[in-house]
Amino acid sequence: MQSKVLIGCPTYAGKRYCLDLYAAFLKNVDYQHFDILLVDTSPDGSYLSLLKEKGIPAIKGKQSEDVRNLLVENRNILREKFLKGKYDFFFSLEQDVIPEPDALKRLLSHNKDIVAGIYLNTMRLKGKNVLLPLAFHEQKKFRGRLVPLKPEEIKSKKLLEIDACGLGCTLIKRKVLENITFQHVGGFDDFGFCQAAKKAGFTIYADTAVRAKHYAKPWLKLEGDMWKQ
Repeated sequence: MQSKVLIGCPTYAGKRYCLDLYAAFLKNVDYQHFDILLVDTSPDGSYLSLLKEKGIPAIKGKQSEDVRNLLVENRNILREKFLKGKYDFFFSLEQDVIPEPDALKRLLSHNKDIVAGIYLNTMRLKGKNVLLPLAFHEQKKFRGRLVPLKPEEIKSKKLLEIDACGLGCTLIKRKVLENITFQHVGGFDDFGFCQAAKKAGFTIYADTAVRAKHYAKPWLKLEGDMWKQ
């Protein structure tokens, strides 16, 4: 019997530009046993109506002036919905992160506590903005300091144990969410969640063969093929 999956994320009207891409992905997912739920944090109800017009199940979420609190509160709404349902895995998939149709099936095949696909984001490094993967190892010499996976690790297309990842394309097993809430500790919620999960004894992996394009609005010009950067 196949595992039952809930796919979802917090969203808001500012993600309208990539809604059609996300909707197209959801229609083409190479897996059958999943539900969808987005949590809309927009101030009015117009984007929620648009999501429903596109056939994407969505509910109204909470608002907060602090983006970290907003993400945590609304991810935990998803967590509550997940735990009340008969789901085995939660696929945290941000609206601007679009993987291949078989990404969910491939991540499920590993049966790990937490396993992430690879996508890129802009980071400040030595005074320059560079594109780096949101999958990290902890430096052995400096506990708590995270460094992105190296290019050769990404090119390996292997399953690698890591210490932290973004929540843009990440599959999470039920037992993790039964014990861990979404939270932020100093930084954003993805790192807070990973820190809490590791502390509780759960393991985190990245499948470097599962890759997704990140249609982040400030650098949409790169949407053609970010992996050439």
